[in-house]
This record gives sequence, structure tokens and C-alpha cells, in this order.
Amino acid sequence: MRAGAEFFTQPSGSAQRRYEAMRAYFVDEWPATRVADQFGYSTASVHQMATLVRTGRMRLFADAKPGPKGPTKATGALRDKVVSLRAGKRSVTQIAQILTRQGTPVSAQTVWKICDGEGLPRLRGDDATPRGPASRLAPVKAAALDGWPARTLELHCDHAGLLLLAPAMAELGLHKLISSCGYPSTRQLQAWHSLGTLLLAAATRVGRAYHIDRITDDAGLALFLGLTALPKATHLATYSYRVRRAASQRLLSGLVQRLRPLGLATGETGFDLDFHAIRHHGDDPVLEAHHLPSRSQRTRSVLTFFAGDHASDEMVYAGADITKTEQAREIIAFADYWQAATGTDPGLLVFDSQLTTYKILDELHARGITWLTLRQRGNKELARLAALPASAWKRHTTDRAGRYRHPTCTKTPSPSKASPRRSARSPSATSAATSPPC
Repeated sequence: MRAGAEFFTQPSGSAQRRYEAMRAYFVDEWPATRVADQFGYSTASVHQMATLVRTGRMRLFADAKPGPKGPTKATGALRDKVVSLRAGKRSVTQIAQILTRQGTPVSAQTVWKICDGEGLPRLRGDDATPRGPASRLAPVKAAALDGWPARTLELHCDHAGLLLLAPAMAELGLHKLISSCGYPSTRQLQAWHSLGTLLLAAATRVGRAYHIDRITDDAGLALFLGLTALPKATHLATYSYRVRRAASQRLLSGLVQRLRPLGLATGETGFDLDFHAIRHHGDDPVLEAHHLPSRSQRTRSVLTFFAGDHASDEMVYAGADITKTEQAREIIAFADYWQAATGTDPGLLVFDSQLTTYKILDELHARGITWLTLRQRGNKELARLAALPASAWKRHTTDRAGRYRHPTCTKTPSPSKASPRRSARSPSATSAATSPPC
């Protein structure tokens, strides 16, 4: 070999090394082991590179980048164009844009160098381009509007459908009721402003207070509540921690008293009662473990209790952060609440068989409160139902919309272990699809 052959036999660059290795493998037909030893590859790497070359997925040479290789030089033709455009009182930025559109890409700095070389002074428009960080708009803070609600304004509203709630809220006197329940307020915002915003968020199905930003920029909703802007997520999240249970119970009691004259939340056909565990997603919570049906496991969670009117589906009572020691007596707490709100004990109570204990059921029986438990459907219960004769079943018609309005039911006396004088009747059905809506 001649002098200088080491440039090809011992390449220093990675690209050239790959090229020489593949040339020896394909052209000189060296075995893969010899190519690997000569150029410092493993045998597997040689075979892999050969496969990439065959399939066209390896580029041994980099293509040169198209386009100009350096800054545009101020040639005589370019100077004449710049001077001609400058005579029309155009700024350097405008001249650069015009020349770029004409096929001569040039920067504003190059245009200025040409103008400076020709002795042309600066124009006022040359320095009009804004520099530095982008300007920020001052945030609009929520505050009460002066003269509301007598003051009228015409504003765009992206969620105008929520304004359909206004007549019902005004008829119930909701803003006055909230103001009288002892909810916290600030120097700028009344309790009605904060709770009204949370109510609008709930009506738009916003799952969390932190997701409320989708409606906080709506000026029309802000005017509806008498504000310059709706409160943001930070205020609402902090506000929810300041609310106490006593204020919420006063609000629910006031709502029930206002709804009953309208034929709502009467409780004449009974109430549906149930617990609901809300899973905690933080770290090291000081919470008890409750069963989550959606996950089929027990985990740290907040236990809540709800009572809804059986006929109108209005929620008339709610409790949160219930401990295991308080769980069984929560149904008594609801009965006491309804007695205080309406002056009478609640009517028929429908709940799951695991909701409370026999001792609490005796208390309900002593107060004359009727109740109905939904029996758990285990394998033994399903087998017992399947063995019943056809005459034990009766077809019913329920006044509800949708499917499954004609369930087939049976009534079976179930004597209480705690009180032989009382018998509970639990509706059961042949399948989950035909179970009565209770």
C-alpha cells in the first residue's frame, strides 16, 4: 500500500469508519468477523449495519443543506433596491419584508447597514418594533358591581343557558337565604358571590373547583351574580375549607321550606338513603378505610351520606366526613334534621340492609318511622328466589321514564332478630334488569 493509505484503513471519523466497513463487507467481500476486528465493531453490529444498507435505512453520507451558505452580501443591485425603497419613507423592517417577498431574503440589520453606508438617517418607524418580554394584561379581580341589580349592561355570555336558572333562583330567594345561613364572606365578596359561582360550576358539570377556569372569564355570568369577574379557583378552593356544616344544614333546611310549597321535596313517597365513599388521592391521609364499590376494595376515603326525595329526586340532606362510629346513627341524624326542618318525622325510608344496625332500626320503629331495606342478593338468596312458584310473583307498573317500568316483584316477611313484633318487607326481583327502582 502507498503512503497515506492509513486514512482509509484506519478512519478516524465515525461516518467514514462506517463507510469503509460496509465497503469492505460488500465490495471486498470480507467476512463479518474480519470487518469487526479491522474497524472496531462487534459481529452483530456489522450484520445490523449491512441490513440497514440493504433496506436503504442507513445514510453513509450527509447531504449538504440547501440554501445560502452565508449572509446576503450588499451587492450593487441590492443597494439600489434598498435606496429606492428608502426614498418612499419605508422603515428598515418594511424594506426587509418587501425584499424577502420579492425573492431576496435579507434582514433588517443588513438593510440598516446599507442605509448607514449611504448616509441615510434613521426614521421614527425604524425603532417601532417592540422589544423585551411581551406585555401582560392586568388581572381582573372579582369585586361587587356598584348599583347592581338596577344597573343594566349588554355583555357577551358564552354560557347563556345557565341564565335559565335565574327565575327559579329569584323565586326561591336564594341570595337572601344564603346570606342568612352564616356562610363566610370577604371584604370584596359576599357569601352569595362565592356560593353562586360554585352553583354555576356544578350546573356546568365542573368536577372540581380547580377546573372552574372554563367559566371564570365569562363576563355575562359575572354580571348575573353582580360581579366584575367570577372568583378564581384559588378563592373557591380556599372558601370550601372555611364552610362549616351548620351553615350548610341551615341552607338545606331553608331550601326544603321554600320547595315544599311548590310541591317539591315533600317526602310524601319516602326518601332514598345511601352512603358514598369518596377516595382520597393524597399522601398519608388521616382518614378511615371504607369500601369503594367501583374499585372493589377498602381504601382511605371520606364517607358521605345522602338523602333524596323519592318522587322528585331532590337532595334534601347530606353529610360528609362520617366516621365508622357515627355511621350507624346517621339515619337518626337525618330523621332529627327532617323533624326540625318540617315539624314531622320523615315518611318511608328506603336503604340498603347494611346501612345501619338492628338497634337503630328499633329506634326508628319506636318513633313510628316506616322503613324498607334492600336485601343483599347472594347466591343463596338467588337460589331461593328461583325456587319460588310463579304465583308468588306479581307484576307492577312504576311511574317513571325510560325502560324497566314493569318489574316483577315478590314480598317475603323477614322477622327482625331484635324485635319480633316488627316485620320488614324487602322487594326482590328475578334479575337485576327487572328490579324495582327504590
